[in-house]
Amino acid sequence: MTVSPPIYLDNHATTRCDPRVVAAMLPYFGETYGNAASTTHAYGT
Repeated sequence: MTVSPPIYLDNHATTRCDPRVVAAMLPYFGETYGNAASTTHAYGT
């Protein structure tokens, strides 16, 4: 009996991000940013 290596089918956490999504999100990584956990500014909870 030959044992085959497992096939990994979970692509949820490792899926490559669509370049259009990256382009849309870039301003929020460097220009418009905030701490979502902070209560001292508009982007906070």
